[in-house]
Amino acid sequence: MPGRTVAAVVVVIGGALLFVSLFVEWYDPGTSGWSAFEFLDLVLAIAAVVALSAGIGALFGERWPEHARFVPVIGLAAAVIVLTQLIEPPPLVHDSARRAGGFLALAGSLILVAGGVLARRESVTDQRDSEAALKRARQRRREEGL
Repeated sequence: MPGRTVAAVVVVIGGALLFVSLFVEWYDPGTSGWSAFEFLDLVLAIAAVVALSAGIGALFGERWPEHARFVPVIGLAAAVIVLTQLIEPPPLVHDSARRAGGFLALAGSLILVAGGVLARRESVTDQRDSEAALKRARQRRREEGL
């Protein structure tokens, strides 16, 4: 399996885990990420969708999409948001116990960071390969007198 495929699968897994975690119970009694947060749920959902689109684009495209370079930053921002909400829950559930959803979101965002770093490496390699191919094509044209 090529490196781009491995990195893309890691990014897709992280994005999917982050998105799904919003529907899982974050706090007692039965409060999911969607119902606990005012707007951070939307921020996390958008982060997950952008990461998913980058990973799926890399899986089905010839190279990494341009917005894939932001996946490590997106994962890091999501991890910071999730950590702050686990440490200091929103007022709606301030004294409630933490549940699995927040920890799933944390795992998903950290997987996004790892997948994003792999994606950056592969994106740079893809760019170097395309530049090298362009140089070879130019060299052949010069040699053929075109």
